[in-house]
Order: sequence, then C-alpha cells, then structure tokens
Amino acid sequence: GIARQIGMNPFTHEIEADNIVGEVRQALENVVRALGAGGARPDQIYQLVIIDKAANLANARAIGVVYGEVIGNFPDVTMVEISRLLLEGTPMEISAIVCIEY
Repeated sequence: GIARQIGMNPFTHEIEADNIVGEVRQALENVVRALGAGGARPDQIYQLVIIDKAANLANARAIGVVYGEVIGNFPDVTMVEISRLLLEGTPMEISAIVCIEY
C-alpha cells in the first residue's frame, strides 16, 4: 500500500499548488510515481482514499476530474472528511491499496 501522500513536490519538498485541486493532482502524481517505483500501475489500485478537511469537500467534482486525468477511471474513490490532519498546513492526504499480480 501507499500511505499519506500529500500535495508536496517530491523534488523540491514544497507544496507548490495554490489550491486544493492542485494539491490533489500532485498527491495523485506522487501515488503514480510510487506505484511505478514498486513495479505497479494505476490500474492495479484496489482502493483509494482521500482524507480531506471539511472545507475542501466543496471541490469534490473538480477533484474527480483530476483523479480521472491522473489515475484513470478505476477504482471508485472514498473521500473521508476529518477536522484536522497530523501534518500541519496540509488540507488532505491520499492512501492507496494496490493488488499486484505475479
């Protein structure tokens, strides 16, 4: 599995996006990068969860569009609303469970 991906650029270690949709895009790109490093692909994601602060749920439709562009149309996404995250200044994090066939 891939846990706690945030909208941080892995090369600069900075959150560069100025909105939640951009941060989700970066976090999803981080998931795809981690999958590739482990020899997996986005179509092998079994479950994807976006843990999101309450204020950002209004962007669910735009986040869905970004998800389709970066990951594809598989699987369904669970979006969970919480009041705060462990890492301060982060509005969301993404975790994925992957099923790799050998």
